[in-house]
Amino acid sequence: MPYIPEDSPFNQDQKAWLAGFMAGLQTRLINTADAGGRSKPPIYILYGSQTGNAEGLARTAAASAKQHGLEPVVQSLDEVEMEALGKMRRVLVVTSTYGEGEMPDNAELFWEALSSPTAARIEETTFGVLAIGDTGYDGFCEAGKLIDMRLEQLGAHRLLARVDCDVDFDEPANAWIEAALPLFAEVEGGADEVAAAPAAEEAAPAASAFNRKNPYQSTLAVNRRLSGDSSAKEIRHYEFALGDSGIHYEAGDALNVIPENDPALVSLILNRLNVGADTAVAKQDKPLAELLTRNFEISTPSRELIAAIEQRAGNEDLSRLLQSGDKEGLDNWLWGKDTLDLLQLNPGVSLSADEFVSLLKPLQHRATLSPPARWLTLTIST
Repeated sequence: MPYIPEDSPFNQDQKAWLAGFMAGLQTRLINTADAGGRSKPPIYILYGSQTGNAEGLARTAAASAKQHGLEPVVQSLDEVEMEALGKMRRVLVVTSTYGEGEMPDNAELFWEALSSPTAARIEETTFGVLAIGDTGYDGFCEAGKLIDMRLEQLGAHRLLARVDCDVDFDEPANAWIEAALPLFAEVEGGADEVAAAPAAEEAAPAASAFNRKNPYQSTLAVNRRLSGDSSAKEIRHYEFALGDSGIHYEAGDALNVIPENDPALVSLILNRLNVGADTAVAKQDKPLAELLTRNFEISTPSRELIAAIEQRAGNEDLSRLLQSGDKEGLDNWLWGKDTLDLLQLNPGVSLSADEFVSLLKPLQHRATLSPPARWLTLTIST
């Protein structure tokens, strides 16, 4: 508190006034410093994202981090230098996996540095990894698995076990985030231990009301062919009406197409299962025909469906390929086959509607350009 010497040239009333004035000024300065400085312990939320899903989860984690008394700094993995990483006390990594186990585009340089034999030890770092992927690929969540393992090899302390999320990632990912942040808040180390990275979160765009679960219903305003009549390829220019959505296109944004399955294929599957279009399915709020049209993948058979058919159909080729682990041979055998083709391998195989739906994967969007994604809707047949 401010101190006024007894021998200062002021009477008692003046001293009392000065003491109150300086006490108020000190309180204001403290509050200003708390508001403007990094008074909360920072948590570095680093993401590797190909179509925007991992970045979206990173932003969600950042909003929740503030509620747990942490100051979030959100960056793509490629923005992080190894020297800076070694000074970060709390690190939360969210990454997707691209293709057959590859790093996303904005994580390749980071992984190259992290996996280098000359990478420095980071024993002061506490981390957690949230991985998202697709079990339809052999390299399911491989990027997250590799980063998680390498951080531990370099001496970092794993705060909680990694979670590997499939395409329907919202619930498990959000549950992991809510479990992780209270643990990060308990990690020792105050606000002044790191100032290595810029406060990227402050420049982050405001969260849109439209997302993967709530896409914007857009109208195709322009559809113009760009390639010539004699061209072997058809290249088209599309424009979508955004209305008053508040969505603004930026260079590098991706259009994510949300498909619908071919009604003819849906009808054939219903006939093969010997069920009606309005058949109810356990734990689902829509009739079977609508689920097969808009909610589940029926063009590309899931691993679970392939395994279930193999056990029941008695098909020698399929059994041999699965049991031998011949991935290339299996891919060649599956080429051009959809879910109905597998069901037709043995007409005697019977699956209930509930069992059949449980073997399908959710119908996913198709990203057409590069990240980050802005969500629109275009309905097409596949």
